[in-house]
Amino acid sequence: MALGVIAVLVGLRGDRAALPDRSEHVLQSVPLPPFDAVRTQTQPLVGREDGLSGVHGALATYGGGGDCALDLSLTDDRGRVVASRRVPCSDLRDNVPAPLLTFAPEQHSAGRTYSLHATLAPGASTGTVAFWGGPVPSGLKAAVVAGSDLGLTAAVFTVYGEPVSFLQRLPTILRRLALLAPWWGQPAFSGSGSWSSAPRSSASCSLPAEPWPSCCSWP
Repeated sequence: MALGVIAVLVGLRGDRAALPDRSEHVLQSVPLPPFDAVRTQTQPLVGREDGLSGVHGALATYGGGGDCALDLSLTDDRGRVVASRRVPCSDLRDNVPAPLLTFAPEQHSAGRTYSLHATLAPGASTGTVAFWGGPVPSGLKAAVVAGSDLGLTAAVFTVYGEPVSFLQRLPTILRRLALLAPWWGQPAFSGSGSWSSAPRSSASCSLPAEPWPSCCSWP
């Protein structure tokens, strides 16, 4: 039973190609100005490798989305719309990173500049939503509203590659479980009644880091 639970948890972690050393590092410390229906808020992003397939980010909904909807879109350096969606504010996750846009992998995204745009859809009656953000790290750019630099970077990051299904990850999960086996699963006891001289397995398993930590800093 316990092994089954571990397998499911490990499987849900996912094996996307977005690892901490290839993801944007933004200290999630302060909300950016709230979105409105007049001015578009834009966060520039640079592809770190080929195969860009999504943008994740953390939003502040101040305890509830309200009666509004958020329009999100991603454009490339030629102005082409890569992906877009409208999300009811009530469906937005508060204060935790979540997928904002997902799309077919961009074959030649490495080094190219993309722009994530966010605005409230017209007709919102209530609701306050904003990106979480922080100081602008080296190599990243500040968010922009109506041409004005906000001096902060939105806490968003890029992901790469095709999603991997649970069944495709199962062999990897089983290998990890073998490496993480408890002491009673190791061949340490001999039939003579004494501990075997055979060394315990020294194999170690380095699980992929979460695409974001549980506290306040991006990978």
